[in-house]
Amino acid sequence: MDNGNSVKHLPDGKMRNIEIDSIRGMAIILMVLGHSFLIYPIDFFHSPGYYEFNRWFYSFHMGALFFVAGAVYRCNGYLPFLWKKVRRILVPYFVFNLLSLGEI
Repeated sequence: MDNGNSVKHLPDGKMRNIEIDSIRGMAIILMVLGHSFLIYPIDFFHSPGYYEFNRWFYSFHMGALFFVAGAVYRCNGYLPFLWKKVRRILVPYFVFNLLSLGEI
C-alpha cells in the first residue's frame, strides 16, 4: 500500500484496489459456499433458522459477485468486445456441435 491508501501498484504498471479485490474475494467465497450447500451431506433443511438464512443469503450473494465484476470491467468498444466474444464462444460452440454430429 502506498501512503495509507488502498491502491497497490503492480510491476507491469497497472494498479489494483485492495478493497475491491477483498470484496471480490468475499463474493467468490460466498458463491462457492452457496453452491456447496446444495450437495452437502448434512440435512440443513430441517435445522432451525434455515429458511430465514437461506432467503437472506440468496438475496445478495450472486448479485454481489456480478456487481463487483461489472464495476471493475473495462471495455474498449462495443464491436471489438462483441467480436472477441463471438470468436471465443460461438466459434468453438459451432465447431464442437458439428463434430458431435459427425459433419466435419
